[in-house]
Amino acid sequence: MGQKSETSVVTHRFKGLTALVTGAGRGIGLGCAQALAREGADVVLVSRTQTELDLAVDAIGRAGGRARGLECDVTKPEAVTDLLDRK
Repeated sequence: MGQKSETSVVTHRFKGLTALVTGAGRGIGLGCAQALAREGADVVLVSRTQTELDLAVDAIGRAGGRARGLECDVTKPEAVTDLLDRK
């Protein structure tokens, strides 16, 4: 028997929705943001490091997704309030 080829199935089940992902500059947060983008969501990536956000947004864009990166330290309540006021 031949080897099974793994293919990514894209359902676009989140098309027209926006997802906000914290810790999205790397690791699990980035993986979640990429998965949501593959499913059609517009993704807002939040992280403390703008450089990581820029790389993540670029990678999602190159893969055909839509993403925006916003620098924010979510451990600071005033920073979260400011984040929610951004457009």
